[in-house]
Amino acid sequence: ALPISKTLGIPQIPGPPATVTPVNPLNTLDIFAGAGGLSTGLEESGAINCKWAIEFDFEAAEAYKLNHPSCQVMNKNANYLLRKLKEDPDSPELANMPNRDEVDCIVGGPPCQGFSVMNTNPNSLASKSKNDQMKPFLGFVDHYRPRYVILENVANLSSNENGKMLKFIQVVLVKMHYQVTFSVLQAGHYGVAQTRRRLIVIAAAPGEKLPVFPEPEHVFPTHFLETVPMGGIRLQPTFQNLGAPRRAVTPRDIMADLPPILAGHSNQDLKYLEPKDLKYLEPSCLAKYYFRRSSGNVPIT
Repeated sequence: ALPISKTLGIPQIPGPPATVTPVNPLNTLDIFAGAGGLSTGLEESGAINCKWAIEFDFEAAEAYKLNHPSCQVMNKNANYLLRKLKEDPDSPELANMPNRDEVDCIVGGPPCQGFSVMNTNPNSLASKSKNDQMKPFLGFVDHYRPRYVILENVANLSSNENGKMLKFIQVVLVKMHYQVTFSVLQAGHYGVAQTRRRLIVIAAAPGEKLPVFPEPEHVFPTHFLETVPMGGIRLQPTFQNLGAPRRAVTPRDIMADLPPILAGHSNQDLKYLEPKDLKYLEPSCLAKYYFRRSSGNVPIT
């Protein structure tokens, strides 16, 4: 008998394991690195080896160091470091920065508060200042000229001021002779139990192969094609299929193995439910992997 989802009552047929062609990880510089979420995902995919990171916020930089102990993390202002690279390349403050020929890839998520739909005052000086951080990101690309560039930001950047910033990013990268592609991706299509739309811009240097965006693996209760408005038209993603093989991952899939907590309990240490009791969960649930992989209590399959 097929395992049945207790959430939807839909049989779940485990698919074959994903096959990934081994590649040599790209030596990567992470700018506006935060705590390292973007580079962590890229490293786990095998695509990059994050060797350098720039993050101005002290707490975030310290978290990044814990998540990436082998990475050289610089807790400095990105604008300041870029100016030093241009005006005083021999400065001792640049001792931990890479040489130009060492960087294969630059990734980053420049501050997005100014573009976010949650921002109630997008025209404030603080918002405008954060929006300007896109320029130093592109300045680092111009300085290092890596083989690949990956930029992540809120989906609204593509439509803010009629797509002015997205057009600016494309023009600057093309002027540097990069191939450029972009799309708004929905995290729910890739196994996350929530809606989270993000604009992803990928650039490849001349002679390199420009990657295509991954096909959705899960259906999700939202618009399947996340279109991008530009120049009076709406651009659609380049997906080959207008569907996905797996159902949406639900919060129950994520939390179903949490042990029940009864009234009056006093035990501070509770084990997850045994895998034999979780047969209805979809084996390919990526979110479960991220939430449970370090607990040691539930084998990941």
